[in-house]
Amino acid sequence: MDRSIAPAGRTLRPTAGGEDRIASLVYEDICREEVNHGLLDEATGRCWGRAGRWWTRDAEIDLLAFGEDRASVLFGESKWSRRPLGTNILRDLEEASNLTDLPSSITQRQYALFSRSGFTDAMKREAAARSDVLLIHGLTRTNN
Repeated sequence: MDRSIAPAGRTLRPTAGGEDRIASLVYEDICREEVNHGLLDEATGRCWGRAGRWWTRDAEIDLLAFGEDRASVLFGESKWSRRPLGTNILRDLEEASNLTDLPSSITQRQYALFSRSGFTDAMKREAAARSDVLLIHGLTRTNN
């Protein structure tokens, strides 16, 4: 008997928060694919190679891609949250990016934050003051 399917007449339901967790993982995949299809090329002035994930026991980066120029790297965080993202998410991404073992040819870092629910005013102000931070609400780049 295949126990991976529900018995007749029964419905399997995700555990509490399970639907949001699944949506979060799908959103991460979509963000990576959009970068692979050039979503940020114009905004950053460069083409990005294949985007992937990076993780260790202590940190995770949802999106990592090297520029075709071999001198730049893109770090991204995707959040499927009901609240706008704040500067703490950028700080966490910057800290995680410092744990990566990058080639010595990398001279420029770019950060992209993808959010289902937008960004706090403080995060918008910080992004506006920096040329290395991009904010993407849903899958549309905001003016920062």
